[in-house]
Amino acid sequence: MKVKYFKDIDTDAVYACIGPMGVNAVFRLRRPLASDASWEFLVPESPIWDAAHQRIYRNPRVEEVSPDEFQPRLPFLPEIPRGPFPEWREYFLPEQPIDASQYPSVTEFLKGEEGEAVAVFVVLHEDSYETMLGDGEFHYFGDVFLSREEAQDYMDQNRGEWDRFHVRTMSIQLDHGVFVFPDFRPERYDRYQAEEVLKALETRLRG
Repeated sequence: MKVKYFKDIDTDAVYACIGPMGVNAVFRLRRPLASDASWEFLVPESPIWDAAHQRIYRNPRVEEVSPDEFQPRLPFLPEIPRGPFPEWREYFLPEQPIDASQYPSVTEFLKGEEGEAVAVFVVLHEDSYETMLGDGEFHYFGDVFLSREEAQDYMDQNRGEWDRFHVRTMSIQLDHGVFVFPDFRPERYDRYQAEEVLKALETRLRG
């Protein structure tokens, strides 16, 4: 398989991309001149992989290099791990179950819905200047609302020249005293955590 090497123009990092556009694997070498330098495998479709992939292929902040340019020579590439690898959503779910007692206002609100999953509307913010000319496209958490109309009002009131918003519908439910998120599916470029939504919703419900 063909390997292309790229040097980050902002750091000393070197990337090794195996296959077309790194489809087979992407490795990163943070300190290529260090005596103990070793390649770091970037897990496919992970947030770290996505940020690096955008730096290389979307908004290039790298220059292609030959491994022969480096003295001492770059270490040999390791074998490509086989996986399986986590799904995108798994990077944004809580590592441990979240007990209902941590967010009492949200708990009371959900209890009033007789155990059903309740849909909330999450607004994500994108800096389109950064998308076009910076490090790439990223959608960060802005706020959460109980209706799409409230979400739309928030976007209308906060929209500037470079602001772009994205609305995600997300369900929250109580299951044996812990919060669950049955349809939590962050999309590509989304960077928001389920607990981040809970925190903001708790604040909103408290008024």
